[in-house]
Amino acid sequence: GVTGGFSTGVVIGGSASLVYGLIIVAFFNIFFVTTLSELVSAMPNAGGQYYWVTKLAPGRLARPSAYFTGICNLSGGIIASAGATVLMGHMVLGVAKLAHPG
Repeated sequence: GVTGGFSTGVVIGGSASLVYGLIIVAFFNIFFVTTLSELVSAMPNAGGQYYWVTKLAPGRLARPSAYFTGICNLSGGIIASAGATVLMGHMVLGVAKLAHPG
């Protein structure tokens, strides 16, 4: 799903911004991975982020925060699936243009 957005990065910022952007994002993702691995080792579960939010948020905000976390997770999955579908459409169109130019 993420690779569908690469063409936008190349058009707007060029290939250099895409490469350096990926390096910078990869560096900062290390912090997220470290945090999530600590949570997994401390509170293993099958639920994921919403379970951790339920346990770590203040009492009154635990349930709404967990719900919002679950909605964000669901939205991310839907958007990634849509991006993969758009990418597949672009690839089919590219193959059709190669096969039948003009």
